[in-house]
This record gives sequence, structure tokens and C-alpha cells, in this order.
Amino acid sequence: MAEGLAQLHPARRSARAGGDHPGAPLCDADELRVVDDAGADVPAGEEGELLVRGPYTLNGYFAAKAINERSFTPDGFFRTGDKVRRLANGYLEVTGRVKDVIQRGGETVAAADLEEQLLTHPAIRSAAAVPLPDQYLGERICAAVVFHADPVTLAEVNGYLDERGVATHARPDVLVALPGLPLTPVGKIDKKAIAERVALGASVRVPGRHADENPGSAHARTCDAG
Repeated sequence: MAEGLAQLHPARRSARAGGDHPGAPLCDADELRVVDDAGADVPAGEEGELLVRGPYTLNGYFAAKAINERSFTPDGFFRTGDKVRRLANGYLEVTGRVKDVIQRGGETVAAADLEEQLLTHPAIRSAAAVPLPDQYLGERICAAVVFHADPVTLAEVNGYLDERGVATHARPDVLVALPGLPLTPVGKIDKKAIAERVALGASVRVPGRHADENPGSAHARTCDAG
């Protein structure tokens, strides 16, 4: 279980806190760090990722070496994925998210894990998993893929993922075929651009077809899970 972070809280909120989202350690045994992308501690007032270690913080996931290496520092701090700022009074203000995750219907889906599974499919050359806003689930999973040649359908992809043991909630709701994945100036996949393009209903070309298809179309091969 990893519920200590979410389910334990003080009975009263200190008047020192102020703001909408600040927090502080529950007890003296809690250890917190705010670090930059290189893992170095940042000064008060600057944003960084929150790392935590304490008596009720999980110390690893069962039989999941790769996930543990991503989720914990060598000295046992848990990478929360929360972007925070340490205030002058010692409290922390949550300002966003660092981790590349999708929050679907109360479940946290690691984009990297899904992408790793998608890339094992023989028809898929490259893939990116991005969140799309959803009224009921909070976020849906969109898989933007580049095919080697002939495309496959969303149902075929999810059937393949099912055979590989990927949980239902962690499979794509939407499949979008692109001729190539957009990149940021530093050469990383631009997931923000992908999500914006899909959300706006921008048409995409499916390899092997003669016309652009809208990812929202019921007849498109890049279609909604419905």
C-alpha cells in the first residue's frame, strides 16, 4: 500500500499556512526535499520536484525493479511527481506535476510504461501516450503512434495489450496515427503539441490511406474507444 501520503493528515490546518494548497510534514520523522531536474536541492521560493521519506511512506513496489529505479532515489526518497515551492514559513505549495502520468478514473497510468508496451507491437515504430480531458474520467488516454507500414485499429492494439497483461484502465481510449511525432527544440517528443492537436480535432494522415482522417470520426482508423 502507498496510501500514507494521501490518507494521513493533521486534525487542524495551521493558520500559518495560508494559500490554497500548502502543506507541511506531519511529524519530525518526515523528510522532505525539493530538487531540480538534476536532483540538486533548490532554494526556498523556487519550484522543484518533491521527494519524501518517512515511516509511512512506501519503500518500493513488489517485484518491479524498473519502476522502483524510476520512483526512488538511491538513498530511499520517493519521487512524488509533484512540483512544489517551499514558502518562507517552511510550508510547501503544490504548483503542478512533474511526472509524465495520466490520471484516468482515479487510476494513475505511467505514460512511459504504456509507451514501452506499445513499442513492442510489430506495426508500431514510435509512440507517445498523452492525456485528454474527460468530463467523467478526468483524463482519457490517447496513444499517438507512427506505424511502420500498414496501420492497425484501436481494438487490435488493445487486444494485443490485453494479451500482454496490460490492465484495462491502462490501455488507450483513443488511437491517433501520425506521420511523425512532433519534437521540442531540444529533441524530446512534444506531448503538449500532440494533445493540443488531437483536442482541436486536427486531421491526421494514416499511412496507406488516401485522405486525412479526423481522430474524432467514427469512421476513422484513429478513433475513439467509445
